[in-house]
Amino acid sequence: MITLPNLPNSLNELTNLCDMLIKDEVISNSNISSEDVINITINDIEINNSKLRNIKFVTCNFEKSYFNNVIFENCDLSNINLSNSTFKKVLFIDCKLQGTNLSRAFLENVYMDNCNLRNIYLDESTISNSNFKECNFKDSSLTTISFKNILFENCNFMSSNFSKTKLKGIDFTSSNIDGITVYTDDLKGCILTTIQALEFIKILGIIIK
Repeated sequence: MITLPNLPNSLNELTNLCDMLIKDEVISNSNISSEDVINITINDIEINNSKLRNIKFVTCNFEKSYFNNVIFENCDLSNINLSNSTFKKVLFIDCKLQGTNLSRAFLENVYMDNCNLRNIYLDESTISNSNFKECNFKDSSLTTISFKNILFENCNFMSSNFSKTKLKGIDFTSSNIDGITVYTDDLKGCILTTIQALEFIKILGIIIK
């Protein structure tokens, strides 16, 4: 079962997120809202026990960063580099991560609700005990991912690439998987609707009479 963020009852109002990031300071127990973070490259940033709302990140590189017990609400993290980063007990609500680089990331107890993840890169990531509800993964790169205890609800994976990602135990029955790229061996044990299964049978060249 997923463990959601549990923030302190009292958070400090933080109005200088950019300055804190540039100084490479750990951000903890903070409420941060309505700020643009532009053109910052800092590895290993750390944010704990905090809520970020209406934050827009533009042309940022935050490789190898660490987020623990954090809520992102209506934030735009599109096209930024978060590769090799760690997310533990992180909630994303109504966020944009279009084209975001999360390759080789570690996600544990992550919940994404109504997020735009189109063209996201999650290659070689490890994702466990996480839920994705009504998220758009269209045209995304999801190769060589290690999944464990994952739930997808009403997600759109149209034309996404799952090559070399084992899908055993993954339930796609409420999601759109039209046109995905996947190796047949990696489909073993995944859960599909009858119509979805028939589409894969056609790909295999099997004729049903």
